[in-house]
Amino acid sequence: MKSSDVYSELLSKVELFSDKVGSANSGTMSCKPGCDRCCRNTFTVFAVEAANIRLGFEGLPEGVKVRIKSCSLNAASDNICPLLHNGVCSLYGYRPVICRTHGLPLVSEHVLVDGRRVTTACEMNFPDITGLSEVPPEYVLDLDRLNATLTAINMLFMKENPGIEERVPLHRLFD
Repeated sequence: MKSSDVYSELLSKVELFSDKVGSANSGTMSCKPGCDRCCRNTFTVFAVEAANIRLGFEGLPEGVKVRIKSCSLNAASDNICPLLHNGVCSLYGYRPVICRTHGLPLVSEHVLVDGRRVTTACEMNFPDITGLSEVPPEYVLDLDRLNATLTAINMLFMKENPGIEERVPLHRLFD
């Protein structure tokens, strides 16, 4: 199976999980079109994600491509994703995993309190819950497991496409 197919499967699973969490917690999650706090950051994406984003970019109308290219020139300095337009992602269906999972309740070995993994989420979500430990485990994303899976898919992609960069700054995809 090709890495792009495996990546598509991963995106489908992430979307199903995100939809499940959003539906079950609709009153406590503020993630929706127009909420773009997580888009005000610069980051890199894996090569497999970059290829997917480029695929989506190629299908956009020329005027939108020109706007994104223009925004990408300033993205690193102003910390705004070049795909963000009027509070909405121009390539929503092609966005990388980090964009699909930001705001969800998650655990990671990199987020510890007193040596224990704790559940975290965007501070805009779950305002009525005093401690995110109250979020049922079936709605908590294991970020380490997801990242390990994404890394493995990216390694396969790089094996299929030798000589490419492992990670690419998002704003450089549109040069």
